[in-house]
Amino acid sequence: GRMNVYDEHGFRVILDYAMNHVHKDAQVYKDHSDWFWPNSWGGGNCVCGEGCSWDVPEQARRCWFRDYLPDFNFTNAEARKYSVDNALWWIQQTGIDGFRLDAVKHIEDQWLIDLRSRVKAEIEPTSGDHFYMVGETYTGDQGTIKKYVSPSMLDGQFDFPARAQLANAVLARKSPMTDLEGFMNGNDSYYGASAIMSTFVGNHDLPRVIHMAEDNPAYGGNVWDSGKSNNWSNQPTQPAGTSAYERLATAFTVLFTTKGIPLVYYGDEVAM
Repeated sequence: GRMNVYDEHGFRVILDYAMNHVHKDAQVYKDHSDWFWPNSWGGGNCVCGEGCSWDVPEQARRCWFRDYLPDFNFTNAEARKYSVDNALWWIQQTGIDGFRLDAVKHIEDQWLIDLRSRVKAEIEPTSGDHFYMVGETYTGDQGTIKKYVSPSMLDGQFDFPARAQLANAVLARKSPMTDLEGFMNGNDSYYGASAIMSTFVGNHDLPRVIHMAEDNPAYGGNVWDSGKSNNWSNQPTQPAGTSAYERLATAFTVLFTTKGIPLVYYGDEVAM
């Protein structure tokens, strides 16, 4: 049934759904290895960023994120149905209101089309609500992100290009505010009138944004740096003074006063 306790308090709940891959010990991989791409490409492995590209579409759709994460081959109709059935099961079991869909450019478009059509047919007539689907496409290219925003696929996506502009202008001060203004003026309508994008300044794939806002920005002010060089050693410490915190508060003010659904990555609200 639906999660009435959330509905009573006016909450909407979305789940993060990762459909691209499973762990190599998963039963579905043991039973149906033919539903997955082999970890091979041109005589080498097809791990993303190693033997295969994160971004070249044909390779990106079949590369394994790690050598222990077999990648679904969703050109296979049986594999696709199994996965979409599973996504529907989670909606029906929990009464959630939407999905955050992981790694969209790494799967076949047809998976999204199938899920959307079945949600319209099997979920929305019962719930009486639109089921919101926001995708994660890790890229600065607006065209790639827009490709998936349509009535047959996603309602919106996480706005990585806008995040980069915001971090550059407000946090790192690498670009003038006029650049941010010019970008936002065009971005407001870029994805179409019905798009519901999600805006953010920090997330789980990025280093803590307070350090980008320091007087001397971390990572040389490169807003796309993963921060992985500081994961285990030379970890940054809490900035002194108030300027970094004021810049981060300004960035959040932009998120909360412009179009889109703001994502606040936990801890960023206290400048963790």
